[in-house]
Amino acid sequence: MTGVDSSLPALEIADKNALLNQSEIEWIEANAFDLLKDYSSPDTQYDTIVLDRRLRQDEENLETARALQGAQPPALKMLRPAGRWSPAPAPTRE
Repeated sequence: MTGVDSSLPALEIADKNALLNQSEIEWIEANAFDLLKDYSSPDTQYDTIVLDRRLRQDEENLETARALQGAQPPALKMLRPAGRWSPAPAPTRE
């Protein structure tokens, strides 16, 4: 299992949770959109790819919405046959 986040503090919290759940996870500090493009190769295959974007859906985040659309083709190439692509919906924050 591989986990990606651009925030080192978020990865540190995630690692503590993984240890509590006795899960082995490779953590990568990176922008997930860029990483999907860089990682796209026939040798890198996953059963499931979840892209969880927790942002308000407003003009301020239009660039992120465009990046999500651009992330789909590289992500689909990285899925094993019958794999799952799950771009999680973004909750709105008031």
